[in-house]
Order: sequence, then structure tokens, then C-alpha cells
Amino acid sequence: MFRAAGTVALPRSRSAASDGEPGSAVWGTLIVGGVLQTVFAAALLGLGADPSWMWLMVVAGLATMTQQVGITMGTPIMSAVVTAAMAGTGASAILGGLKVAIGVNAAIVLLGVLTSALFLRGARTSAR
Repeated sequence: MFRAAGTVALPRSRSAASDGEPGSAVWGTLIVGGVLQTVFAAALLGLGADPSWMWLMVVAGLATMTQQVGITMGTPIMSAVVTAAMAGTGASAILGGLKVAIGVNAAIVLLGVLTSALFLRGARTSAR
């Protein structure tokens, strides 16, 4: 169910209290996700200081950081874009807002790719 602010209401299990607490499925997902993140991070730490493994730790760290930034900033920003672009109420208004948000997101990704290519080309040129 969509709320006025463009957020999605989390489903609650039948055993959840009526005081607004998330249901057991939500808590289960959060706990399993946290445990898996801990296990994989611990596995990376167990690789040791061998330089041949450093690339794996860097990639894993960048992927985790990128995911966290995307969730922390991307979701609220895109929700605001959806809400601002909605014309009216109902499913067609939500679909229209989502189309605009997907377009904005694609433009941001393209800008990031072009910026990365520009800076990486500059770093490669100055390294020679």
C-alpha cells in the first residue's frame, strides 16, 4: 500500500502487535541480512595480508559502500521524485511518477559513468 509521502508500508505478520511494530518477516529479513554481511566480511578479514588478495577486499569494500550509499540516499531521493511527479492519485499517477524517477535515475547513472571516464582518462594521461 502506498502512502501519501510515496513510501511503501511494510507488511506485518498476523502475530504482529497493532502498535506499528514490523512483523516477524521483516525482522527475519534484517537478521539474516546482517548475519550474511558479517559472515562475508569475516571471510575477507581471514584472507590475511597477502597482496594477491587485496583486490578482492577493495572490490568488496567498494561494493558494500556503494550499496549503502545507494540505499541511504537513492531511495529517499527517488521517492521524492516519484511523489513530486505524480499527477493525481491512483495507480496511473504512481506509474507516471515511477517513469520520471527511473528516467532521473538513468540520467544520474549516465552522468556518473561519464564523470568516471573523464577522471580516469585524466589520471591515466598524467601517470604516463
